[in-house]
Amino acid sequence: MSNFKNAQKDFGNKIAFWISLNDIGRRFNFSKQYVAAKKHAIIKDYLRSKYAKIIQNIKSQQQVIDTKIEDTSPIWICWWDGEEQMPALTRACYQSVCKYANKQPVRLITKYNYQEYVTIPAEITEKVKSKLITLTHFSDILRMCLLYENGGIWLDATIYLTQDMPSYAQKNFTTIKHPPSGTFVSNCLWSGFCIGGGKHHPLFTFMRAMLFDYWKKETSLIDYYLIDYLISLAYEQLPSVNQSIQGVPHNNIQLYALQQNLNNAFDNTLLDEYTSDTFIHKLRWKGQLSTKTEDGKPTFYGHILSRYTDQN
Repeated sequence: MSNFKNAQKDFGNKIAFWISLNDIGRRFNFSKQYVAAKKHAIIKDYLRSKYAKIIQNIKSQQQVIDTKIEDTSPIWICWWDGEEQMPALTRACYQSVCKYANKQPVRLITKYNYQEYVTIPAEITEKVKSKLITLTHFSDILRMCLLYENGGIWLDATIYLTQDMPSYAQKNFTTIKHPPSGTFVSNCLWSGFCIGGGKHHPLFTFMRAMLFDYWKKETSLIDYYLIDYLISLAYEQLPSVNQSIQGVPHNNIQLYALQQNLNNAFDNTLLDEYTSDTFIHKLRWKGQLSTKTEDGKPTFYGHILSRYTDQN
């Protein structure tokens, strides 16, 4: 009820109703597809209407993609408190990226150094300090600013690599893309936790402007997946963004296979299967993770730690 009242106060009755109904639908497994689609459409309508001026301003600019990812473009990872404060699995993920970065520089962004790479309005950083903006959603702002100002590839801190990153040189955009499934805002066309391109790409220009304006005007988050709603608007409104996303082939299809088996007994044959067509793996550091099964066998989680840490 408190979620309904908060959404009602900040975004009106209609959005509050569909957000609440979507939560109920997921909990009790009814009409998930219909309710989620309705909620997505209503949230996008709200954002499209309230931020129409920003959208129109960007649409009126010439959408030229004249920069590309280079071999020296950074891979960006953020852990706010620094590497020393990473949980064991997150540190293993970070070290795997460093190992398989294929000569691309890896830049770890923290609260101590982020201002060396991006410029973010003080009114937004003040909302972070006051916790109106969580660190999770500040990272959405950070990634789009980093990519807009510098180009490169953003990877969430729980991305684990098992092979060398391919060269993305001369590509203007990349992301993880799968065949449509589920009720995702993105419809699996992109992944905010793995996204990159040349600096000043129209998507990053759009996202930076929209996130700045949103957090200057709002005091709460309309939805956890705000970043996907905004990318969806860019995909619909900007032909250059649509073309960039459409140009990415399906890739890393077994993205979640390792995550789903972290507590299962390690098996080399299964690992070969999970990595046969996938080199980027999305893991999780929260929740109960065990290095050994009940009968004492190493788990996939234990195997990962044994490769990169001494905490197995």
